[in-house]
Amino acid sequence: MVRASEDRLSSLLDLVYDASTDPEGWPLLLDSLRKATASHVAVAYSKDPRRGGVDHLWVDGLGAEFFPQMPYYMPKDEWDRRRHLVPEASAVLGEAVISNRELSRKEVYADFLRPAGMARLCCAMGRNRLERVELVSLFRRECDAEFGADELRLMDALAPHLKRAFRIFERFSNVTEMLSADTLDLLSFGAFIIDATRKVRVVNKAGEALARRGDLLLRRGELRTALHADQIALEAAVAQALAPSATDARAALIAVQRPSGAPPLRVWIVPLPVRERSYATGPRHLAVLAVEPDKPVDALLHQMRSAFGFSPAEARLALALANGRTLEEHAAAQDVTLQTVRTQLQSIFNKSDTGRQPELVRLLMAALAPVAPPRPS
Repeated sequence: MVRASEDRLSSLLDLVYDASTDPEGWPLLLDSLRKATASHVAVAYSKDPRRGGVDHLWVDGLGAEFFPQMPYYMPKDEWDRRRHLVPEASAVLGEAVISNRELSRKEVYADFLRPAGMARLCCAMGRNRLERVELVSLFRRECDAEFGADELRLMDALAPHLKRAFRIFERFSNVTEMLSADTLDLLSFGAFIIDATRKVRVVNKAGEALARRGDLLLRRGELRTALHADQIALEAAVAQALAPSATDARAALIAVQRPSGAPPLRVWIVPLPVRERSYATGPRHLAVLAVEPDKPVDALLHQMRSAFGFSPAEARLALALANGRTLEEHAAAQDVTLQTVRTQLQSIFNKSDTGRQPELVRLLMAALAPVAPPRPS
């Protein structure tokens, strides 16, 4: 029976928004959902029905012997064929879409769904449109009890958040898939790609310049700082970003003092999702992004405006948040009221399909990765 407590819902919502910016978060979400609802199999997918196939697919609990059959039987899914009956951002039980009696007469049921333990359905719909369908489905075996009101309420509460998470994930994937060794050299700030052994695998030109000046150091293939206290902070942030669990891995921002006495570098340590690992192998990698606060940021502002449609004021606020400043600090620096800044932040949330500052900052840091000089006006 579902434990539909506030704590359980809050825990699942945290996993939903972790998954929105990390492909490795979706299996963790499905595993928790499956256990919370005593389901046998959990599936999440996103697709463009006009193209056929799926763009993203995650499955938890399905026997390995059934995976080779999925490409054949998924297009024959009677529930999917009748998805027009399910409103966006809502949940439904399979019996409301097609009766068990009718479903049991279908080829897909006898040959795949029943043997795979996917005879009973409770699903939450994200978007349900001609160009995009997003679905999270829970399945039970034929011998199990039907899904009931508790499971339906839980999935219905999660549905609007799943819709938002899928949209964030789609945008996050689009802005991060451009990250490669070549595009890193277009960055106006230092970028270091670090693998699970703490070794630097890729450095861009701006990062090499920082190393030549001694602002950051490359020693035996590892990234180091000039001051011991900064090194301790860097190592702690790297360890956190390389955490084996996607729910534990977190981006961090630290200040690194420079021997020259110039303003401290603002250094972001950002876990990289699977799709960003085009140049390395291993369980997890991260990007260390070193921003010089005394350098012009026109290119960064241009990239944010191009990627998200931010106004100039919104782009300045987004960049301030990415640099670790508070709303109060930014309001004072721009000589505007705190209420004005809060209004700008809400507009940023709406345009970026985010709802919390941590997920916004992570999305922004991914968007800054492929930054290029602005085109001539």
